[in-house]
Amino acid sequence: MVVSLISINVYATSKDGIMIDKLLRTEIEPLNVNELRALNAGKDICIKTIEEDLSNLQNDESFYTVNVDTDDISLMASEKVIDKSLTDSDGSQSVRFDLTSDMTYYKVWIDNTSSRKYNVTITYKTSTGDVIEEFTVDAGKRVTKYYEGKVGLFSSKTRYVNITSTDGSALSGTIAVRIASTLGELQ
Repeated sequence: MVVSLISINVYATSKDGIMIDKLLRTEIEPLNVNELRALNAGKDICIKTIEEDLSNLQNDESFYTVNVDTDDISLMASEKVIDKSLTDSDGSQSVRFDLTSDMTYYKVWIDNTSSRKYNVTITYKTSTGDVIEEFTVDAGKRVTKYYEGKVGLFSSKTRYVNITSTDGSALSGTIAVRIASTLGELQ
């Protein structure tokens, strides 16, 4: 299966609007989400991935913030179902969450503050169930994944995020999961 992707790079900007060559994050999403849904035969699909490099952030005035006019922004109708520290001393931790029949979109956010890469799997039903996706989170990086879940009469609402350090060392960081009725409510 070949899936076309669009990649958007977000760079830091100085106060005078000049782009600085520090890449803050990369957003990757499929060009044709409907085609990806059809090819995936009823399983959850990853709609978007955001990888952030925390080592590029600085606490000085060289970075500039954007003011956003909030008059036309509606409140999110989403629910944060997980917000936990990654603290397992054996280097492996599983976190369970459940979708609902009307909240089938979900966002998984992992912040790796350790000096080791993490292997991550997202599974159905149990921590050892069918794998939805496998990915890695490099040391000092943050990854955000957006999914469209499938919930039906015969499919499970239960999902697990399983995080393991590549060398078995203690985990350090944070995991958060938010569910919603639409993708827009997660962004």
